Amino acid sequence: MDLYSYVVIPILIFLARIIDVSLGTIRVLLIGKGRKIQAAGLGFIEVSIWLLAIKEIMNHLDNAVTYLAYPAGFATGTYIGMLLEERLMKGKLVLRVIVKKERDQIRKAFDANQIQYTVIEGEGSHGASTILFSIIDRKQVEEAVALINQNNPKAFYSLEPIKYARDPLDQKHKRKHDLPRYFFYRKGK
Repeated sequence: MDLYSYVVIPILIFLARIIDVSLGTIRVLLIGKGRKIQAAGLGFIEVSIWLLAIKEIMNHLDNAVTYLAYPAGFATGTYIGMLLEERLMKGKLVLRVIVKKERDQIRKAFDANQIQYTVIEGEGSHGASTILFSIIDRKQVEEAVALINQNNPKAFYSLEPIKYARDPLDQKHKRKHDLPRYFFYRKGK
């Protein structure tokens, strides 16, 4: 038994697939955020690694261990990519909560935890309902979901990523003027 062919090559294929698929997950997230150049760069690296892994499989067609290393690396890379997404991706999400009863409890909980929201009264196929919309940071998701589950476990909620958002009341990003930075002012004659 050749140690290089049956141990080293499958481990390299496994690691290459982990890196390749993890980069692919991050690349898709960057596309969703509109970051074209970063996504294209990651795509180049991702496919280059994939080609190296496939080349080694083709060079060792008689080695069944490489056939196991490839999908195992894919599965592990998917899992690691999701973990990286949770840790690395920043940004805002739309939280939509639809409640039929006990809507004031969620509102009071959001108020107490300084989660801003907008309320819309609506009518659905099952009667009157209230829709709470909130724009939250990714780091607030666990807190907001816990508040919903504590105060109205039967409430329906959904989260969606936001590509672009602007909050004119957000003091961290407020500038002296709303004109683009590349706009030049003329001070006089």
